[in-house]
Amino acid sequence: MYSGIISDRYPAQDRSDYPLPPGIPGFCFPKGIDIIEEINSSNEKRSTPSRSTPKDIPAGSSITTPPSLDSTKSKSPPRNNIPVTPNSSSNGLSSIASSNNKDVSKSSNNKRMKPTFHSFVHTSENGNRILGCCLTFYERISSSQVSELKNYMHTMEYSKSHIDALDTKTLYMPRCICLISHWPFASSFKQVLAGLYKIVRSPSSGIPIERYICNFIDDVPSPPAGRVDITYYLNDQAISFRCPAANEPNAWCGLSLFPLFECLSPENILSLFALVVTERQVLLISSQLSLLSICAEAVTSLMYPLTWTHCYIPILPLHYIGVLQTPTPFIIGIPSSFLASSDCCLGEETVCVYLDENRLTYGSLGPPPALPERRYKKMLAEITEINIFGTRGSSWNTARLPCFDDAFSTVSDKSKISIDETLIRSTFLKFFVAILKNYRRHLNYKINNASNNDLRNAALFNTRSLTHSLTHSLTYSLTYTGTL
Repeated sequence: MYSGIISDRYPAQDRSDYPLPPGIPGFCFPKGIDIIEEINSSNEKRSTPSRSTPKDIPAGSSITTPPSLDSTKSKSPPRNNIPVTPNSSSNGLSSIASSNNKDVSKSSNNKRMKPTFHSFVHTSENGNRILGCCLTFYERISSSQVSELKNYMHTMEYSKSHIDALDTKTLYMPRCICLISHWPFASSFKQVLAGLYKIVRSPSSGIPIERYICNFIDDVPSPPAGRVDITYYLNDQAISFRCPAANEPNAWCGLSLFPLFECLSPENILSLFALVVTERQVLLISSQLSLLSICAEAVTSLMYPLTWTHCYIPILPLHYIGVLQTPTPFIIGIPSSFLASSDCCLGEETVCVYLDENRLTYGSLGPPPALPERRYKKMLAEITEINIFGTRGSSWNTARLPCFDDAFSTVSDKSKISIDETLIRSTFLKFFVAILKNYRRHLNYKINNASNNDLRNAALFNTRSLTHSLTHSLTYSLTYTGTL
């Protein structure tokens, strides 16, 4: 397993208001990098052996990382400084466009070799979150890269037979085009990356790929909230960017709710909701990287008007696997293959949510506290009536699930049934409205003439009175006594 490096980027230098976050290659390749061998006789692919994970090796990946889509234009390098002709020494998109590599997605029957897409969320030290969208594909390793790989294998003391065998093998390595932004336009960014990929693979394209990137990054403004849609045309495809109105009573996550409600039954949806609201350690597990980010963003958006302020890593890179042992609440997502790793040590209180299997394991703390019975029945009835989970069919795991990571599939954006997502969001919003609408009754106003010391010790909010009025459930009441 190898690690990736950034081989090309735009802009070439960090902008003053937006430096490139560290560790981006790890999130682009959270599972690490495998070099794939093609065997012509059986059309199989297999990984070349590796004994360690070097920090940066020449056989790494190519990543182009544009900055955020911003309404105010920042200073960028002059256009005449941007390469517009392929450079034989470049490892970026120019080399992809000018190479004679065959399109693996068309020539290979191996699903692993097809272009894939996933998004991740990166949280900075000040708590700001940015969205990263990645399109990953495989391309044939050049002869010079094979030589560098042989030198590396020699330093790692591989046998001479293994090293010499590289001359008779056709090897492929993954490369990634990554787009980073503060705006949650994940679905639109997916279309942009897919369009760029098609352009660099098209021999008839006469415009350098750098021109498309510069135009998108520098010239496309962000849409005003709830007023105007921005439509961007790429390769004869219309891509829309739209911000919801500022007065809409819901959280804007930019990703669809349907995949979450397809993966989990209504009962498990409400259990997951209760786990998040009561600040438990929630670990999302799936074979599809894209499902991890979609479901994490979906469940946190259902908390509106509350927000999740604890550890939040929808896709956890393998080299950060030790984060799972943190004692604090978290929402973390990992590929199901990580469970077989010896470094994957889960805490006793960790709740595992198996998205592919519609299954939850609650850890040592057991199931979450019961939601207020009357509110729970109303929410369950409304979610069940929508019936997303019930219509997915018996072949969902084989027919639809593997398509979530497909770079050119729309299953993560659309569902077989057409339902306004505001109906789902309003169900959870009404829950919070019902239990918090009378909070003013529990404020303590009798401190007008108190001294400063008394104000510091005053109970401005009567938590016990509120929890007593909310529910008849003792466990639910005791839980909120300590957290409100």
